[in-house]
Amino acid sequence: AQKKVLLARADADQAKRTYDRDAKLGLTSDSGGLRIVAPKVIEGSKLLWDRAENAFVMAEFAVRKAELLKSAAETGKKKADWNVRLAQVRLDDTEVRAPITGVVSLRCVKLGETATPQAKAFRITDLENVRTIFYRPQRDLRTLADGEKRDVTATSEALLDRPDSSDLRVFRGRVGLVSPLVDPANGSFKVTASLKHPDGLL
Repeated sequence: AQKKVLLARADADQAKRTYDRDAKLGLTSDSGGLRIVAPKVIEGSKLLWDRAENAFVMAEFAVRKAELLKSAAETGKKKADWNVRLAQVRLDDTEVRAPITGVVSLRCVKLGETATPQAKAFRITDLENVRTIFYRPQRDLRTLADGEKRDVTATSEALLDRPDSSDLRVFRGRVGLVSPLVDPANGSFKVTASLKHPDGLL
């Protein structure tokens, strides 16, 4: 396109030189009193010059239009790229990932409902690490400490359903919290512990 502009400019300059020459010769007469270049020839040269100038203007306009269209296309591409990225981000936001491994123990949303970042969707339960609460008599208050590893004997419904197992099983756990308060009604205090049971028997 830029080459066409240069050629149009060259044609316009050549047409102007031709017109200037004819106009100058049109003012000169020969020995018989006749003009060397007739007025009609000068008018024709002027017309060709005007047409060449118009062709140059149109070629230059076409180049500018092409540049504007190219710029608009690049802007449209950038906008489309941003829309794709935004759509990908929104799509990624539709995927709910749990911070821990486990099983879904409670579903708080239904299919088709609008979900927000603040809304509860699911409850994930880690079956390999179970928190248990039990009570011990007051005499054991001084023997238990936070973070202490202890053996906990527990009755498991899963074990009770199996005829080849005993009713009780010992699980290894860690004491998480020992309440310093003693229930005056029964003289016991509360102990919170975490148990590991990869077999899922509790």
